[in-house]
Order: sequence, then structure tokens, then C-alpha cells
Amino acid sequence: MSITVKCYATLEPFQPSSDLAFRPGASVAQVAEGLGIPLDEVAIVFRNAEPAALETEVRDGDVLKLFPVIGGG
Repeated sequence: MSITVKCYATLEPFQPSSDLAFRPGASVAQVAEGLGIPLDEVAIVFRNAEPAALETEVRDGDVLKLFPVIGGG
């Protein structure tokens, strides 16, 4: 199963250079952990432009967008 992952802001250093292969049934959390991203740093997830949870199962061809907690003032 091949997916595309896009990491933003402080998660950008974890951005993979190509699509990733994961076993069927993998969750967003498993993908993040596979990239070395601490789960407590992932605040917002989109799967195919729809909000998703860390427990959401990914499917072949999915596009994941991972965002950290973002503060501002």
C-alpha cells in the first residue's frame, strides 16, 4: 500500500522524500511513528482533505497532511 505524507511547520524535518509503503490496516499514528514523529507533536491530521484522527486507518493512495500545534499572537 502506497501513501503520500506531507508534514508542515515544525514537522517538516520529518517529511519523507517519496511516497511510503505501509501494510494494509496501518493507522495515521503508525505512519507518524514510522517517520519518527512523536505522537504528542501531531495536533491536526487531514486524510484526503478531510479531518482525521490518529486512529484513522489509511488506504492505498491516501494523502496525509500532518500539522503540529501552532501558536500565535
